[in-house]
Amino acid sequence: MVDATTTVWITPGQEQAEPTTSEAAKFVETVVPSEPATTEEEKKPAPTTTLVTSVYTPPAPEPTTTEVKEAPKPKVTTYEAPKPVTTTQQYVPEPEPTTVAAAPVASSPAEEEEEEETDDGDSSCGDGGSSAAKSGEFTYYDIGMGACGEDDSGKDETENIVALSHLLMGTVSNGNPMCGKTITIKANGKTTTAVVKDKCMGCAINDIDVSKKCFKEISGDLDAGRIEVEWWFN
Repeated sequence: MVDATTTVWITPGQEQAEPTTSEAAKFVETVVPSEPATTEEEKKPAPTTTLVTSVYTPPAPEPTTTEVKEAPKPKVTTYEAPKPVTTTQQYVPEPEPTTVAAAPVASSPAEEEEEEETDDGDSSCGDGGSSAAKSGEFTYYDIGMGACGEDDSGKDETENIVALSHLLMGTVSNGNPMCGKTITIKANGKTTTAVVKDKCMGCAINDIDVSKKCFKEISGDLDAGRIEVEWWFN
């Protein structure tokens, strides 16, 4: 309830109005009825339904480990050339052959005449060594360090060098009396000379082994390889 009061103001000097009634003035209090209380219940807001949506989130995949195998490195094979083997040729003297004297054979008169002619022809060959002509095989070889003590390597095509059989020269090498002597070689209608500077260990007693230059002067080339010649000391 709210009380309402009416107040009357009288200005000074203003005559007071006389009451219209004889009754004493009453103080009237007017009551203004208040608005009736609302009986309706306050409407509550409708309940709000929250829709909960469950979203399945799969777990993060585990990291995949990939094992990388390293390819085997190719094997590198390095070929190492074998070191050259230096062979030092050491001369080993062979024992002198034992000479067995054969019984003399009777010569016919024709053979005796032939020997005399050969001796006469050999007498013109000059001094030094045996002047008798010898027949044997004629071959060539690569010149190098000779048994007479001289290194003639590289002189195959420039000098006439001869190696006599070890059976003829004997066991002595350096200082051999035949070293340095000159021989004459004859075959195919040609003749040439060569200096003794080496010893042939594989030759028969009357065979000779010469430089390529000397061989070609008799044979013309190296194709024959081996021919029969006649030779003697000068």
